[in-house]
Amino acid sequence: MRKCILFCSFLIAVLLVPAVGDPAYRILLKNGGQFSTLRYWEENQLLKFDAGFGVMGIEKNQVKAIETYTIDAPEVYKAPKAEKRLEEAEEKPEKAASTQTPPVEIDLKAFQDKMAKLKADLNKSLTRIRKANANKDLNARNQAMEDNRNISAEMWKLTHELEQKNNGKLPADWWEGVGREEPAP
Repeated sequence: MRKCILFCSFLIAVLLVPAVGDPAYRILLKNGGQFSTLRYWEENQLLKFDAGFGVMGIEKNQVKAIETYTIDAPEVYKAPKAEKRLEEAEEKPEKAASTQTPPVEIDLKAFQDKMAKLKADLNKSLTRIRKANANKDLNARNQAMEDNRNISAEMWKLTHELEQKNNGKLPADWWEGVGREEPAP
């Protein structure tokens, strides 16, 4: 019984110590930033400290001061002058809107016609690949696969060109029909 009481007393004492609060350190930087950590030390010309799940180091000449305080959970990093950055971010959308170029007139039909031809060529190359595999013709298969890669590259180039000219938008049926083999003759 006595051992149980001693064990429980010890356990309660151990569990109460963290509740009081751990000493922590706030490392204030000359640029206005700050780090909070539970432990720091000096190595050569670096001030090293625990940060998140690792160790971080900063040159000692960048440190303005180190404060001690008690915390429940440390802050990892506060960026300097956060209010100023927020104001700049609010101003940028207005500037960006005024510098955007007006939409360019594009011939969507020409893009769609070119894509339709590429889709047909790609589908024909897929048929050639299937036939070459069935006939175990390695040379014909390799040639058809090379053609397939080249056609695919042209399709992606055309797609990116249209996206750039059309504010990142593609027609709803842009990729429809890709990968359908041509019927066997």
